[in-house]
Amino acid sequence: MHTAVALRSGQVYNTVVKSTRTATVILLIALALGTGVRISANLLKRTVEHDECIYILSATGHQSAYADIVSGEHAPLGEWTPASRWKELLLIDDKFCFQRISRDLARYDIHPPLYFWALHTWSIFFGIHHWTGLSLNLLIFLFTAAVLFQLARSTLSNDINAAAVVLLWALSPYSALVSTYARPYELFVLWTVLAVWQINELAKAPEKPPWRAFGVRRPS
Repeated sequence: MHTAVALRSGQVYNTVVKSTRTATVILLIALALGTGVRISANLLKRTVEHDECIYILSATGHQSAYADIVSGEHAPLGEWTPASRWKELLLIDDKFCFQRISRDLARYDIHPPLYFWALHTWSIFFGIHHWTGLSLNLLIFLFTAAVLFQLARSTLSNDINAAAVVLLWALSPYSALVSTYARPYELFVLWTVLAVWQINELAKAPEKPPWRAFGVRRPS
């Protein structure tokens, strides 16, 4: 009897190990292919898009300066001027000016400041380029993949199927496309998946509420 139990335990252990290894391989493939697809899409870019410029203006702390130029119609608007004067608005001259970024967003925009703070900090270290948004989004993509795997594993109770979900999402054309822009969609996906995962965990075990950072509380 003890031999049969030991044999059965060994078979279960081997199955779990094999499943974990397969899931790990699929996850690594998903991350590698997902990163490659996003980099390949970015190779087609030669400049930043219009909306990206607005986001960069905000992230560099120059949204109010730009608004003053346009509304007041003063230099360098409406006159011949070196392109470098306009490009100065896309450069960071005051590091970690989070309060100014938040204030300008509240006055001229409708977006919460978290992504702009992240883009500002990222740009301090890596500069402003047409690939700045992609590089930041790639980091967010990796975090999202990890959280999505946890959500899928919690829902499907199968590591291999959960890894397949990550692979499918990583290679989704529109998922890859939004990563190439300096816009907050990638961050929005991360927070959405994270919130759904925590709500799912709360529904499964209401007596053990998950992270309270989301403001999800057990009904009294």
